[in-house]
Amino acid sequence: ELGAAAGRGEEALRSALDEIAQLRQDAEDMLQAAKAESASLREASDARLRELEDLHQAAAVGGAGASKAAVAPLADVHSRGATSLEDDPECVEAHRIIDETNAMLAQLMSESQTATKKRKQEILKQIKTLEESAEFKDASRLIEDPVAERERRRLAKCAEAEGEARAGLKRGDVGAAEGAVEELAAL
Repeated sequence: ELGAAAGRGEEALRSALDEIAQLRQDAEDMLQAAKAESASLREASDARLRELEDLHQAAAVGGAGASKAAVAPLADVHSRGATSLEDDPECVEAHRIIDETNAMLAQLMSESQTATKKRKQEILKQIKTLEESAEFKDASRLIEDPVAERERRRLAKCAEAEGEARAGLKRGDVGAAEGAVEELAAL
């Protein structure tokens, strides 16, 4: 009986070691995927920046092929006082958020390699929370397509202001409704 119990104990230990090895491999894979995604976002952002700056330069000298829509992203940036997307405070902040989030993800994945099973579950929840955070998603969308993200944000503000105006009218608060309408007109 003692030998059978020892055999079952060894089997359970091997199984636990196999599970740990698999979790370590999963964490390493997740870390590599996060690094690759970060690099991909940075490359896409840099390529888009070069493309937009080339179009802007072509438009500045009256070159062909620089349509108004193609130059719009840099015109939007210039309207805020920046000279390129790299100088745009919103894009700089978006890069900071992405870099910090990816650093936190890498730290969590590294920590998960030596964590207990219970702690690994907590870490996976933290990773999911970081990846799904509105701040991280907004920053990623801004880097991928600044014009589309700014338009999405503008439309969200319009919808919010319209809701405030309607709520003000419904309450009979004409002042609040007028304020919301003025905010809506400013957008």
